[in-house]
Amino acid sequence: MVNYEADIDLIKPYLPAGTDPDLFKGHWVFSMVGFRFTHIIKGWVVPFHQRFEEVNLHFYVRWKINGQWRGGTVFIAEFVPKPMITLVARSIYSEQYFTKKMNHTLELEIDSMEATYRWKTRKWYFLSIRVSEPALRC
Repeated sequence: MVNYEADIDLIKPYLPAGTDPDLFKGHWVFSMVGFRFTHIIKGWVVPFHQRFEEVNLHFYVRWKINGQWRGGTVFIAEFVPKPMITLVARSIYSEQYFTKKMNHTLELEIDSMEATYRWKTRKWYFLSIRVSEPALRC
């Protein structure tokens, strides 16, 4: 996961009615997450769709119900390599999934780990993180 600060005006087109951006220490942030699904999708075992990458871009919102703040996540885009996943996510769950050519690498060493997720639109993009031994103990 990578979090980065952004201009709050960027989210106005995506901000659901009745919500406010949920700020982190007074700053508004986007999050980008890369991960792998393995075996199960919402409790279903789907042949040929049990292992695949996903990269998503999202931000956090809040709203009040009975005077108490509630929080949620707004997904702007979610990339997966399998068209059936995109079809189901868009049709049933109204999620902003897009099918992209994707791959990933995971390098594990004794004192570090590096994960990289790649996806292709017109060109290849990537999200990569390397952590050292102290971070692995967290």
